Amino acid sequence: MPRAFEASSPSERPLTRCAGLIPVASQDLDLHHTVMPETLRTSTPTEVLAGLVDRVTFHNSENGFCVLRVKARGQRDLITLVGHAAMISAGEFVQASGTWVNDRTHGVQFKASFLKATAPTTVEGIEKYLGSGMIRGIGISIRAAADAQMLLKKQGFYRSC
Repeated sequence: MPRAFEASSPSERPLTRCAGLIPVASQDLDLHHTVMPETLRTSTPTEVLAGLVDRVTFHNSENGFCVLRVKARGQRDLITLVGHAAMISAGEFVQASGTWVNDRTHGVQFKASFLKATAPTTVEGIEKYLGSGMIRGIGISIRAAADAQMLLKKQGFYRSC
């Protein structure tokens, strides 16, 4: 029995391995007489990311596409998260699974294939959520109060409990 890479008769040429191609013996070619491209052996691993939405940079209400700046666990700086969510607001806690991509224009981003948002439970999250304008009439006054509180803390007039 001939091996896959040896010619079984003098009229057949032995197949050689080309860069990026898998050699196929002639007896394996029934209808298609082409050499099959090698499949990608390395796929980008899926990661899980969780954190607090600091800012909603963009949200399309028609298809749910969103660009978020997230304060993620285990990350020093804010990260850019790209995904789809029906509604999203600053201060919400997000859990996402996806991959890291390096966009030519926008840089490193986490591209979420799954995105789940939950209501905030921390004081910082609740302040951001209420200050985001999701509840009409509260956003501006909460942001103003938070700004005033931060200013007073910096000046030493306000001490937190």
